[in-house]
Amino acid sequence: MSVAQLTTDMIFGTRMEVISAFMPRFDDLDKREALAQFDGIETLVFSGMEDRLTPPDHSEEIVRLVPGAEHVLVANAGHVIMLEHPELLTEHLLDLIRRAERAASQADAAPSAVSAASARPGRGRRTITDVSAARRAAAARRRDARRRSARLPERLTVVG
Repeated sequence: MSVAQLTTDMIFGTRMEVISAFMPRFDDLDKREALAQFDGIETLVFSGMEDRLTPPDHSEEIVRLVPGAEHVLVANAGHVIMLEHPELLTEHLLDLIRRAERAASQADAAPSAVSAASARPGRGRRTITDVSAARRAAAARRRDARRRSARLPERLTVVG
C-alpha cells in the first residue's frame, strides 16, 4: 500500500463528527507562546519541503522561536514525512537522543560548567536533505560493494 493511500484511508476512516468538531478550532490553534518552554532543551524541527498543510515557513517560525533548534528540511517529502521517510526521521531522532543523553550526563557531572547551548552541537543547524539523492548514493555504494565482493582474485592458486 502506498503512503498516499494509507494517509487517505486514515483520513476517510475518521468519523465526520470528529473532523467537523476539529476543523473550526484548527485556525485558532496558536502555540507560539508555549515554544519558550523549549529554550535550553534539545529540539529538532523536521519538515517536508512539499508539505502543503504545514509548509516549511511554519517550521521556520518554530525554529525562530526556539533559538538553536535543529531544523531538517527534507526534499521530496510532504505532510506525513514520518511515513514517507521513516529511516531518515529515525536517524535524526536517534542523533537527537544521543545529544540529549550527552548533555544530561555532562550536566550531571558538572552542573555549573556546562550550559545547555554548549552541550548542543546540533543547535542552530539547518539541514536540507534530498532523500532521492541519498537513496541513489546508497544504492551506488551497495552496487560497488557487491561488485568488489564478486571479483575473483587476479591469481587463483588451487591447493589440493
